Amino acid sequence: FDVRGYTTVKYHRSGTDTFSEYLDRSEGDITDFATRMSRHPTVGVRSLEAAYNLADFSEIDRICFVAYDPEASGNAIEDVVGSTKFLTAFKSVARKMQADGNFAVVLPSVASDIVESFGLGTKAFVAKIERNVKPVMFSGNLDELDQFVIDNNKALVAQINSKNFRKLVDMQKPIVIGVTTRDDETGSKAILNDLKTVAQDDTELSSKFVFSWIDGKKWDKFLTQFQIEEVSPMVFMLDPSKKIYWKDENISDVKTFLNAVISGDIVAREQKPPKKDGPVKHTWGILKGIYNYYKPWSYIIYVVPALLIFQILSAIVEVIIMKNRDAKREKQREAARVAEEAKKKDE
Repeated sequence: FDVRGYTTVKYHRSGTDTFSEYLDRSEGDITDFATRMSRHPTVGVRSLEAAYNLADFSEIDRICFVAYDPEASGNAIEDVVGSTKFLTAFKSVARKMQADGNFAVVLPSVASDIVESFGLGTKAFVAKIERNVKPVMFSGNLDELDQFVIDNNKALVAQINSKNFRKLVDMQKPIVIGVTTRDDETGSKAILNDLKTVAQDDTELSSKFVFSWIDGKKWDKFLTQFQIEEVSPMVFMLDPSKKIYWKDENISDVKTFLNAVISGDIVAREQKPPKKDGPVKHTWGILKGIYNYYKPWSYIIYVVPALLIFQILSAIVEVIIMKNRDAKREKQREAARVAEEAKKKDE
């Protein structure tokens, strides 16, 4: 099964020939995955906002594929998706990609004026929706629906992290990456807006590249592969299949940068391995990870140093008390000696 780490979850869908792997390994992620896979692959919605809320279930991409067929009937979601050929095809695709996508069906009971509020027409449709982004409409034959979902199963400008980087690589296109940092929110916002504008309005460029952004502070070690040592808002492009990249810190405009890459004005560079931590920092990172994983039980490690500090302070206090007591006794003895000498003189 080609298991490369633990905990690993492999799952199999009937009608497919392979086992797929769920990449996240934390307890919470695996629980969320089990919840997603145990429900129906499609969710019935009665409004556009409900579809957006379903999209928000995916913390990274925040997208949803929505289907509607005016010929549909039924109340239960299984009856609805089985009532027309169009929705049955949509359910089939949703089932295959349930682990990695959100799929909604507008229920037949929804009034036509509410369907119109989706802005997608009142005829049968499938569309990818994302907040504050123009929807992407499916316009092919039903046997092309699965490829439409595969090609569009990402945000207009996807946030790169460990959960979706492989998916972006699998799209087999160069990845345009905007680097952001909390230290320069104005510059970061400008980069993001520029990426969205080009990805949404320039169909030629958007067909050639995958657009994304990354938190430069959080993924600073990843960025060292591209000779980015000082993190600041910028854009560069990566071709994962060839392990090459393009960058020019002097060009901040996304469209200008891409045209310079296409024309050959910006030369490709070879991707380098990311910098590794030294043994001390690496060990500290492991210990910190263990500490965070076992919270709140890991707080017990504070008990031992607290007891040691208490014992040391107790010993210091005891020494001070003994010294004060000895000094007091010495003064009493000295006073008694002086008094005794004075008495002898008087006699």
